[in-house]
Amino acid sequence: MQTDQVIFREFTGPDGRARAQAQFQLSDWPSELPITQALAGLQGVFLQVSPIQLSGTATATEPADKPVTQTWPLVEITGPDIWADTQFDRFPDIQRDPAKAADRYIVGVAAQKQSQRLAVFSDPAWATDSIIDYGPLGPGTASLTRALFPANAELFVNTVQWLAGMENLIAAGARTQDIRRIMPLTSGQRIFINWVLLAGLPVLVIVTGIAVGLARRKA
Repeated sequence: MQTDQVIFREFTGPDGRARAQAQFQLSDWPSELPITQALAGLQGVFLQVSPIQLSGTATATEPADKPVTQTWPLVEITGPDIWADTQFDRFPDIQRDPAKAADRYIVGVAAQKQSQRLAVFSDPAWATDSIIDYGPLGPGTASLTRALFPANAELFVNTVQWLAGMENLIAAGARTQDIRRIMPLTSGQRIFINWVLLAGLPVLVIVTGIAVGLARRKA
């Protein structure tokens, strides 16, 4: 884990200046393990995360019969305007450095070597009460309405069950059953929706107006 770095996303502030933010809301989860398979479509949030480097393959100098540590990503930060930087003391005025940018960072990982299992997350607060109990009305209101970030609690429970070797018990919790899930849209789907909203609706209004006008003339 590269604890000397923090991952940021660049955005434009109200004053038009480029700013950095370290909060990432996620709904797209890796599907390699049951831990995250049950999170499909659920919203989660991670704050001030650091990159984690994976190395799960054997090297040429290792004996052929030596057990290999397998690794799987659990949480990934993706996007075109993200980068990892060591100058987080200048947040939020830190400027994006293209040389430090990447399209994908791993911030949560599971590892297994024979019967030994390990899970690591680079966000120190992702499973705290302040995150899990955060609802639409603010901190501590999830029990009154609903949790804004139900994936965090589910991820914690699923990870503990996987570490205990009880992955057969992993499933979407009852707390999340009333949440209407929308699977993440692909870039092609987003482009299609944008064109429908920007061009399709105005064209539909114009065609409807012409049809109504012609009908009135005939009448």
